[in-house]
Amino acid sequence: MPDLDKREWAMMVPLAAVVLWMGVYPETFLAPMRKDIAALDARLAQARPKGDADVRMAAIAPVAHENGSAR
Repeated sequence: MPDLDKREWAMMVPLAAVVLWMGVYPETFLAPMRKDIAALDARLAQARPKGDADVRMAAIAPVAHENGSAR
């Protein structure tokens, strides 16, 4: 990137360092959020509609084909 000036490099280098740190040591950023995420998940679980919580696949009847066999 030869067209970047010093000010752009000064902004890009710390951002790149933080992104690299997040990729190598993600627990540094995830650990402080775990308690808040658990609290949010508990609140959302209370508001979840009963019908959406237990979705099941319907049984599919065999389909007859032109040759007379069923799948």
